[in-house]
Amino acid sequence: MPHNLLLKDLSQMHKIILIIVLLFFSGILFAEAETVNDENTAARVLSEQLAENLKEDPPFNIKIRRLVYEGYGVSSAFADNLLSIIKDELKNNDEGDFPSVVELEREVKNRGLKILPDEDEKTEAKDGYLEGSYRDVKDRIIVELRLVFDNGTSFSSAEISLPVSGLKHEWKPRGLDIIKQSQKEASKTIAPKPNDFSIEIKFNKEKFVENDSFEIFFKSDIDSYLVLLYQDVDGNHHILTTKKDDFRRNDWHDNITDPLVIECPCGAERIYAFASEEPIYWKEQAMLESDLEGYPSSYPLRKILNQHRSLDSNAKKTEKIVTLTTMEGKKKP
Repeated sequence: MPHNLLLKDLSQMHKIILIIVLLFFSGILFAEAETVNDENTAARVLSEQLAENLKEDPPFNIKIRRLVYEGYGVSSAFADNLLSIIKDELKNNDEGDFPSVVELEREVKNRGLKILPDEDEKTEAKDGYLEGSYRDVKDRIIVELRLVFDNGTSFSSAEISLPVSGLKHEWKPRGLDIIKQSQKEASKTIAPKPNDFSIEIKFNKEKFVENDSFEIFFKSDIDSYLVLLYQDVDGNHHILTTKKDDFRRNDWHDNITDPLVIECPCGAERIYAFASEEPIYWKEQAMLESDLEGYPSSYPLRKILNQHRSLDSNAKKTEKIVTLTTMEGKKKP
């Protein structure tokens, strides 16, 4: 073998070894996920794992956040059903490790953001949050859950694998293709400048069902003006009415939109938040068949984003995207 060819082969050897090691460990991780055959069993096993894998002594008051499709931050009927069963399983834990297990709700009080308490909470119990993600691997769904404290530190985890054929509910978030298309469309816009300041957007709930009231809470680290652009499951973009006054820095603000109620069609949706230290004006707004001004799905998202990003202003600006999932209401028997 020629000397230079041997050196080339040796130079690639470390890459080959690394790939083999990664494949080996990914196989182990996949094998470690307990296999179940249906959603009810999945919820029971996940609940048992969460109780068995506790790194700190119970009891815990648990608030349920979201179980989302990995990489996109949106949920599905499958995830919603799974969390609903897990909530009951944890509450019925024989050891009484979880005296309170409820869906997370928020309110703004005294300029701060407060998580609403549950009547079953125990004062001696620690507060924890249930969250997780799932992904599809060939013909299987892998679910990973964790219990975390408010600072993000995990104190328990669980993981299962189940076949897609064993699902009774749709695992693919409705409107996911619109989300993917929006991300692709947004990549064609003028590149956003680095954010000049920080903003936070939260909702009154993590889970929304048809006819729920929908509140958006806002916080900024400078006095700022705000425009919110809501992308529905069909890809239409609605401009949400905001106050004309600027928002005080470092305070959480509610009532920043007109009263909103969740209406279907439901599914994966987005909020685009644009904030500036000066008032924001939008041009040539197309009218939708709704109470809100906005742009139909046929109007390119890149044009909307370019309009904001190309504003000739030296004012400080920032933008943020947050996702949410709305669910259809349960039909009466």
